Amino acid sequence: MPTLDVAVVALLAGLLIATVLYETGPRWRVVRALFRLGLVPQWSFFAPAPGTQNLYLLYRDLTANGDVTVWRVVHGMDENRPPWSFVWNPRRRIRKALLDLILALELGREEMGPDVLKLSTPYLLILNHLSRLPRPPGALATEFLVMVSNPNQSPRVAFQSERHRL
Repeated sequence: MPTLDVAVVALLAGLLIATVLYETGPRWRVVRALFRLGLVPQWSFFAPAPGTQNLYLLYRDLTANGDVTVWRVVHGMDENRPPWSFVWNPRRRIRKALLDLILALELGREEMGPDVLKLSTPYLLILNHLSRLPRPPGALATEFLVMVSNPNQSPRVAFQSERHRL
């Protein structure tokens, strides 16, 4: 078996073992560190607490003339789903991925400092996704924020990034 094949199999086996240990065993320090970096998936088939809030990802740009655009909600995060979405909903994957990244970012924010958080997998994936969205002409930089909305409270900003060059 070629060396590359052995390395890939070993890596995947290691991730599988780390995932199983994280989900079923004690929360070992190494496994927790891998989870914080976003390298070990977390599965929650039966959530212990239902979702009680709505999360929104917004972004805005800084243009060449110094103007800042209005905050825009990332596609699909503010839409009500049509009745047939339980059968056909192609946007659910991107929406679910963004929600998972936001939750991982929130978890990381509590455990990491701001400089380390900017290098975390969730932060970089969100920034990468937002950087690829259509922009107004002359956009130089972008920033994003996470907004939390509860049924009986006013919406609040949970996290705001720094500006990043496009």
